[in-house]
Amino acid sequence: MKTRKWLLLVLTALALGALTNRVDFSTRAATSIIGDQSTLSAIDCTAASNACPEIAIQGDAPATLPDGRPSPARGYADPSFRRDPASNIIWLVYSWPHTQVSRGAGGGSNTVTVDSHLARSDDNGAIWRFVRPLWASTPETDGSGESSYANQETVSLAPRQTPTGTIWYFARLALHSVTANFRAKFPFRPVSATENILTILPWENPVAESHGR
Repeated sequence: MKTRKWLLLVLTALALGALTNRVDFSTRAATSIIGDQSTLSAIDCTAASNACPEIAIQGDAPATLPDGRPSPARGYADPSFRRDPASNIIWLVYSWPHTQVSRGAGGGSNTVTVDSHLARSDDNGAIWRFVRPLWASTPETDGSGESSYANQETVSLAPRQTPTGTIWYFARLALHSVTANFRAKFPFRPVSATENILTILPWENPVAESHGR
């Protein structure tokens, strides 16, 4: 899989490695890039780069299989982060890949699926803490009649300040992964939408806020 580049507050590149029998989506980013929002920086982060330490998100471990073994697809990917204009919080949305294991009379199948999660940092990116899931993959039948999963990933977010507070908007991609041999049809159904996904303030009870697809 080729290195992707993301334009957020900065331009950064994320190397996700080769999609083979084992997929380890380890987010790597330099905390030093989170600074003056008026300046764009270009940083090339690859899996072998010592300049970009791997990010750990407290409370959101990489995915495992039902028997507890590490999932063939796991880790954090597609990061998008922005500093809250009303506070020192940095919000991070990212893809959380995992493997759906199905068992039936004819055998089993493994399907790579992707959810979107939200995390935050209160210390300029030194420590990240999981907040909650945003969108989860769901089983469905695609346009060709084949069983698949609808995945929500590659979320970008941006704040808009209003007289009544900050509103956050997103753009995301929806795609289907077919329930056989890790095959994926993408972009089968791209989604580019703008809507209010979360109210940042107040955060006293963020779990109570509900979010659908």
